[in-house]
Amino acid sequence: MKGHKKTLCRRDETLCFDGVCTNGDYKGSTYNDLPSGKGVLYKDKYEKYNGGWLSGKRHGYGIQYKRDGYKYKGRWQHNKHHGHGELSTLDFTYTGEFRHGKYHGNGYFFMSANHHYNGIWSRGVKHKFGIYVTPAGKYEGEFSWNLKHGSGVFTDASNNVYNGQWRSDNRHGKGVYSTQDETYTGEWANNYKHGHGRLMSLYTGLYVGGWKRGQRHNKGKQIYLNGSVYNGGWSHGLKTGHGTMNYGDISEYVGFWLNDEYNGRGVLTTEKGITFTGEWNSGERDGFFQESDGEYVKTGSWVCDLRHGSFKTVKGTKTIVELYLWGTKTDFTEKKARKAVQKMLSKRDYLSAEEVLRFYPSIVKWKLFKKWDQNGTLLCFLGQKTIRQKFQKHAYDLFKDKRFGFIEKLFVLSDFCEIPSVLFDCITHTFVANPWLVGSQSYSKQTRMKLLEGLHLGEMGRCPPRDPFTRQEITESSGKWLDETGQAKSIYREFMLKIAKPEDISELSFYYDIQDFEDSIRHAMQSNDRETIQLLMKERNEFIQVHQKTQRESIGL
Repeated sequence: MKGHKKTLCRRDETLCFDGVCTNGDYKGSTYNDLPSGKGVLYKDKYEKYNGGWLSGKRHGYGIQYKRDGYKYKGRWQHNKHHGHGELSTLDFTYTGEFRHGKYHGNGYFFMSANHHYNGIWSRGVKHKFGIYVTPAGKYEGEFSWNLKHGSGVFTDASNNVYNGQWRSDNRHGKGVYSTQDETYTGEWANNYKHGHGRLMSLYTGLYVGGWKRGQRHNKGKQIYLNGSVYNGGWSHGLKTGHGTMNYGDISEYVGFWLNDEYNGRGVLTTEKGITFTGEWNSGERDGFFQESDGEYVKTGSWVCDLRHGSFKTVKGTKTIVELYLWGTKTDFTEKKARKAVQKMLSKRDYLSAEEVLRFYPSIVKWKLFKKWDQNGTLLCFLGQKTIRQKFQKHAYDLFKDKRFGFIEKLFVLSDFCEIPSVLFDCITHTFVANPWLVGSQSYSKQTRMKLLEGLHLGEMGRCPPRDPFTRQEITESSGKWLDETGQAKSIYREFMLKIAKPEDISELSFYYDIQDFEDSIRHAMQSNDRETIQLLMKERNEFIQVHQKTQRESIGL
């Protein structure tokens, strides 16, 4: 060796490291008082090294023993395992190549019969090709820095097999996954079936189409075990979008789906050859449908998969119109129809009442709605002209009966414009039959609730409730409802006169004056004041006669 001086060489030299033999005794060749060549470092009967040295470091071939069953037999370089060697502990054994103290190259790592690896290593981790067996299963294929990456075959503990591409320890790319029950061939992404694929299952049949995160998605065709075939859209494993379902016989559905149910426009053909064309909702007929079998055509509305309403049947030159209520054909006389509507309205069965009114338009009367339709739900059956007249004439009477919802419905259907009045919410500008009055401002029940809650300030909570116009603090006692003030009659009278047409004003004035007479007579009767009753009735009759005379003169009679 260049620079080597024989005078510094010693054979069978004994060294005591650190002066107190804490690192053991060395016996063997030295150079410049450092172990070099062959030698043995002995600490106790459990820990020793026997092999090559260079400049005080293990180098070349050697065997090392440590406590707890540790043993290394192989090549060394500068105190690190380097080259071929065998490493064993109480937990595992490794036989193969090392580099700078780490597994590198071909090697066999063994922990137990169901946990071992045989393949290529790089810097202490599995890399490139190898066979890795764990309790979870066996993988034979490519690795990248300890992760399955590239092409490989994995067989799990249940003998399910995946053969295909991997990325970062996940099935990713193209691959085939087989179990006892099914086989999937297609694309994967991050361990999920993702992309285009083909699934053959003992339980669901054959599916060919798109996948997303392990579920059927986008377009696909499913052939079921019973012979049914679906071809169309999917979303997250459920039939969604447009699709066709053939049920194995002549029955089929062509149309839109949502979450595995008919939903939207579609045509259902039954096994008897009857077709139903219309709008579906959650698997049920819900809306206008046309029913046909080639000999007749029946049209009408369905609700909750039941015929409900007027149905028209055309068969040849013959036309029949029938009324169905919740799937049952019904035939009323006009009198029975009126009683049926009264009963339906009292039970708030508005869907049934609506269909009867539509089938028997002759029973549509104001008195029917005023008495039985508590909230005015079906007032739309009256014409707008009639609704306006009844609103102007009866709004205050309804107010006295606390029919506030009915009045508001009447106003909406009357289509009157907003005018200055306390009967409008001063924030939302919507008509309010019984507003909450605070000073000169009026609010609906909903607006009042929001004002009393105060402005929401996020994490800071809420600000104190304040009137949005005066900025004064507002409480429940800050205002009164209109029916608590005694001003309702004058407010409603003024409002009706403002919205009335010029030709209607005299009639409204006459109507309200008659109401005043009636109120005064009622109060006198409660007081048992006969003289006043007689006087008021005489004045009322004279007032009516004068009004009737004026009316006759205005039309030239």
